[in-house]
Amino acid sequence: MLKVYQIVLSNSEIDAANRGEYVPKRELKRDIMFDAIAINSSSIEHFTHVAEVDTDDMDEAFELMNLWNAPTRVRRMSERCSSMSVGDLIEHEDGRTFFVAGCGFTEINV
Repeated sequence: MLKVYQIVLSNSEIDAANRGEYVPKRELKRDIMFDAIAINSSSIEHFTHVAEVDTDDMDEAFELMNLWNAPTRVRRMSERCSSMSVGDLIEHEDGRTFFVAGCGFTEINV
């Protein structure tokens, strides 16, 4: 079982970002799209546990959360659970955590 974490913005944060206001979670989301280094002990608090995927294979989890062709294998933990994409985090049962990179996955220390 893999846990998936995403940066989830609230309605008020989305509204503020649309008005051009500074929204820390939005800026972090943009920053990590290009660089996993933006994820550190202070930024990790902005991630929300959004799903649990019934597999131990990250490639399969990516497929399951993008094709949504086996919905019984993806348990949504949040209303705002989007397709898996760059910048998301995947946590294995043993605690190892990986960043979804532009190509593949990068292990990170959290």
